[in-house]
Amino acid sequence: MTLAVIAIGWGGILLAAPREVHSGEEGLVAFDEFLEGGGLGPDEKILGMVGFCGQALPAEWLFLTGKPDDFGAGLRESVFAQGKILAERTLKVFAGQDLPHLPIERGRLKVTTANAYETAVARAKDEKVSFKSVRYQLRVRDAGNEPVWLISFLNRAQVGIGVVYVSAETGEVLRENWRVEGGKRTDSDNPSKITSR
Repeated sequence: MTLAVIAIGWGGILLAAPREVHSGEEGLVAFDEFLEGGGLGPDEKILGMVGFCGQALPAEWLFLTGKPDDFGAGLRESVFAQGKILAERTLKVFAGQDLPHLPIERGRLKVTTANAYETAVARAKDEKVSFKSVRYQLRVRDAGNEPVWLISFLNRAQVGIGVVYVSAETGEVLRENWRVEGGKRTDSDNPSKITSR
């Protein structure tokens, strides 16, 4: 057994628990298993999912679920791996938080985690960016309801050095930004096709 520490994506709290070491899991497989395994409560929808330290497949996924019509009722965060919920907690929603709030429609998810990773890595190579690990986030970014993979590249110190937004429906790169000298971020020359939210 090893001690796995997971940085909780939306709440900023660390969860530590003894875990068996296992290989990574494709995000869409985890999504389907979560739906089939009863991970949703009555009227709940999946609003987002996050995978940490993946290259190209994270060992665990963090699901954010809630009732889109009653967002103020709170959200549920579930750590999920190998078909099981390993831990969960309830989050209170505060004004101004940038939390996923639009449901992800399974029928619109066509691009696998591995495909999104390959697309994003190709963009990183074009930008001459080297990285140590990747963080995945799947969410609906705007009212068009298009699901988007946000592939965040991290350096050895686990500091973000770039993000590539890949459509989970078409595989198209929608937006990207990269850290440049001096620590500032810059959008790539590619025009953004989604809102910054």
